[in-house]
Amino acid sequence: MKTEDILYCQNLLFGLAEDIKKDFRIKTHSKDLESQFKRFNTINDRAKSILEKALTDYFTDTLWSDHEFDEEKQHHPDFKKDYWICDSIDGAIHFLQGICPWCMTITLMRMSEPLFTMVYEPAAQEFFYAVKDQGAYLNGEKLNVSTKHFLGHAILGTSHPNNLAGDVIHTGLFLKGVKRIARSVFFFSMLGPSSLQLAYVACGRLDGYFEYGSDIYDWLGGALLVCEAGGSITDAAGRNLQFNRNGIVAANPILSKKLLKCICE
Repeated sequence: MKTEDILYCQNLLFGLAEDIKKDFRIKTHSKDLESQFKRFNTINDRAKSILEKALTDYFTDTLWSDHEFDEEKQHHPDFKKDYWICDSIDGAIHFLQGICPWCMTITLMRMSEPLFTMVYEPAAQEFFYAVKDQGAYLNGEKLNVSTKHFLGHAILGTSHPNNLAGDVIHTGLFLKGVKRIARSVFFFSMLGPSSLQLAYVACGRLDGYFEYGSDIYDWLGGALLVCEAGGSITDAAGRNLQFNRNGIVAANPILSKKLLKCICE
């Protein structure tokens, strides 16, 4: 990924964010979830179409994945060629309720491996990006994960399944995990989209992050940020993060082992 390519992607997200923020500022009170998500889908589909055209026109040899919201199709890489996975509004519920943060993410994949990612948080104007083997950055400053090694001092982030009532298995794992973690860490919270919380791990604001589920498209970009900032990424069982595995754990390498032991005990 060349400097001019990074700048192109950065300017694309900046410009699109200004357009999306106009919708974010509109105060609406929907009477039900159906009308809320109808509004979100209209805004998100428009933004996604802009991203797809801009990225595939500029990077002519890359493909586009439409499986961001379809976990059933996230069990294996979409293509053998390089392809984009994007979430034009990551943090849909926050966005719809007029709550910050929400963010925008784009990630360039080669089979199951992220090569390049950007996470942009428009409210704070924070622009995270990482290129494989070239480091992770926030607004141009190189990132490093937290150096805490004692779990009792750790501040963690997490997220529950999107469908608490419908996803019984992962909701159960989440509640058990929270119960174990609460006894061992200083503090944990749910601070918004998974990709953004992983970016916070990469820059040391959070000491670690854990989540159960199989929505790997939400994690791949943030996982690259953490790895390039010197952190460790595994699934919830301590294995390499891959398609068709459960959960994610992110922290510095020493704290990650302690966090996994706590989660798996």
